[in-house]
Formats: sequence, structure tokens, C-alpha cells
Amino acid sequence: MLSRLRKYIEHHQLLDEQDKILVAVSGGVDSMVLAHLLIRASYQIDIAHCNFNLRGKNSDADEELVRSFAKKHQIVCHVKSFETVAYAKSNHLSTQMAARELRYNWFDGLSEETKCTKIATAHHANDALETSLFYLTKGGGLRGVLGIRARESKIVRPVLFAEKDEILKYAKENHVAWRDDASNESIKYSRNFIRHEVVPRLKEVNPNIEKTFFNTHQRLDEALEIVNAYFDQWQYDNVKKDNENWTIQKEGLANNRYRNTLLHMLLKPVGFNYSQIQELDDETLQQPGKFLQSATHTLFVDREVLMVRPVKDQVAFEKFIDQNGMVHVPGGTMKFSNKTADEVKISGNENIALLDHEKISFPLSVRNWKEGDRFQPLGMKGQKKLSDFFIDQKIPLVAKGRILVVQNGSDIVWVVGYRIDDRYKITNETKQVLVIEYTAKP
Repeated sequence: MLSRLRKYIEHHQLLDEQDKILVAVSGGVDSMVLAHLLIRASYQIDIAHCNFNLRGKNSDADEELVRSFAKKHQIVCHVKSFETVAYAKSNHLSTQMAARELRYNWFDGLSEETKCTKIATAHHANDALETSLFYLTKGGGLRGVLGIRARESKIVRPVLFAEKDEILKYAKENHVAWRDDASNESIKYSRNFIRHEVVPRLKEVNPNIEKTFFNTHQRLDEALEIVNAYFDQWQYDNVKKDNENWTIQKEGLANNRYRNTLLHMLLKPVGFNYSQIQELDDETLQQPGKFLQSATHTLFVDREVLMVRPVKDQVAFEKFIDQNGMVHVPGGTMKFSNKTADEVKISGNENIALLDHEKISFPLSVRNWKEGDRFQPLGMKGQKKLSDFFIDQKIPLVAKGRILVVQNGSDIVWVVGYRIDDRYKITNETKQVLVIEYTAKP
């Protein structure tokens, strides 16, 4: 088994001689065998053990076994105790998901602290089969069906090639002590149900299902590499990421038979599911203003592109102006001043509003625009909804949420940065002018 481990590590380029490895050891047979093998293979390792305090004295006995093993082999052993049940409750997670989150968060920080370049876990061939079956029933796509990979970032799984029976045999032959977790026998957990109920039935069809699946798993892993290479090139050609703001060229989606898969690979990390992606059919992609929303992001359909923006709570803003002066508003400042008609010159600067002062009654209101707002755009005879005005001006949906208006009584006199109301424009009869200057933050 040691020679197979070395070959598997070399084939998948999991570890280098200079790597320092943080090995996750629970005290179960899989992780105890992994640590034993890596020691025999002369790798430099630290051990990390999580005590989740879920099994009373049994949890403490697991910890003691791991500490004893580390001491015997003169290996540094890191132990962390977690209040898993409390964490699960406060974060609305299942106990299993809470333990997983706590475990990997700690491993990640500990590996940085100890300068470990790799984190090794003891997932094996049976785990890979069970995980793939689980995601197959849940609809996980190629990545989900592939399940556990030999390497993901700095996490490596050196015994993924080995079946459970082989691991048990190795432990017995090499006198590796371990402890059993009784919760692994309970079929109330989905993974255990698959292990104890589903896989045995499948073995009636194919007694060598673990070996068959291992070969299939290898092929799926290579297929995913090909898919990822295609996706990376498509993303390079069609997606621009400016920090949290992404822009996707529609041209890169047109007539692309893989459109849904590409978009799902891109957008899944920001919370979009495949059903939402399917809503972006040809008709929807040609409708500027349409949008999809995940828990954290919004995807907007614009004319030439799709825009992805983080969801940020928009705080309702309204400020009353009862005299001239400078005021702070979202995104910048506004300055109110009076001038005679002779002192002003129409410049065409959309960030400056020149209004007939005689038609203004303080206090004015500066606020966010809202649905239903109307005004009479300069140069027009009738009123228009602001939402329709924005469409006419081809203002991206993502920019609309930041637009402010200045209101006089019940009238909107200026859509800040875009257009004043025709009824408040200065004329040859105007004597006093209210000048409002908006300056955006740099």
C-alpha cells in the first residue's frame, strides 16, 4: 500500500519533498492509517485533531489516542476543542455542517500559522463513491457527480485510491490503533444511508463497484480539467471583473450551446443556482432591465452586457434644504446659491441646475427617486415617469438606484445629473436664479 501511495501522490502531483503537511487526524482508522503512511514515506507532518465535544467521554478518548500516536512518533500535535452544538444553533446549521465548517476554518488558519503548505485528509475510494451518489441524487452537475477530488487548492487526499477494506487490512497488519465512531452506523444521516443501504444493493449488480467507480472517477476528473480549461478561456475572452463588479459580454453567449453551463460555473460562487440560469433564455437576454437576484448579488440584463453587482442595502435618504449652502448627499455634495440672471450662463453641465428662483419655495427636499415619480423633462410639454425617462436615456439599471431628485413641494425640479423640470427653467423673464451644483466624490 505504501508503494501505491507514492505512485498516487506522484501521478497527481499532490506533495513535494519540501512540503510541510498538516494531517487531519480524527482517531478513526482512515486518518490514523494516513498519518502512519506519510510517516513511513518520510514526509514532514504536523497532526491536527478536532474535538467536537459531541460524544462525551468518547470524544476525549479519541483525542487521547491521537495525542499518544503523535507523542510516540515525535510529531507536533495541534488540538482544538469546539462547542459544535452551540455553533450549529447560532448559525442555523446541521451538526454535521457546523463541524465541517469549524474544522476547515481552523485547518486553514492553522496551516498558515504553522507554515504548512498542504492539508491532508483521509478520504478514500468508498467516500468518493458515496459522495458522488449523494450529489447525483441532488443534481450537482459534473463537478458534483465527480465529488471528491485528489487535490483542491492546498487540500490533498493521498489515500483516495484505497478502498475501506484495504485501509482496515493495513491497520491490522501494521498494528495501527484506531477508534470507531458509533454515529457512522446511524442511517439518519444521508451519507450513512447511502453507505449502508444503497451501496450494498448496487454491489448486487456490480460486486466490484468501488474499483469500477475509481476508474470512472479518474476519467471524470480528467474531463473536468478539459471543461475548466474551456471555461477559463471563455471567461478570459468575455468577462471583466472589477473587484466585486463583473461585466459579461452578451456576444460571448450568443449561439453558444454551453451557455447555461458556462454561466452557472461563473455565477454559482455568488449564489445563483442552475434553475435561475435557465431563466436567461434568448428572449430574456434581449430585454434590458430584466434581472435575477441571489442572496448576495444581482445580475442585470443591459443592452450589450450582463452586469453582476453585490447586493448592498440602500439606505433611504431624504434631506430638507431650507437655505443656501453646502450639504452632503450620498455620493457627493450639493451647493445651493442665489445669483442674478445676468450672473449665470447656461453651460450644458448636467451637474449644475439653473432654476427660476421665483417658482421655488423653501424648504426643498433632496431624496432617492422612487417608482411612480414623475416630472416634465426640459424641452417636453407633458410629464413622464422617471422610470420611462431612465429607459429613454439608456441609464443602466444598476446606476438607477443611486439617482437623487430635488423636490419643490410636490414637483420634482431636478433629476440630479440628468435633467431639470421644464416648468422651472430660466427664461427671459427670470430675475433671480437658484443655482444647484452637484459634485461627486472622487
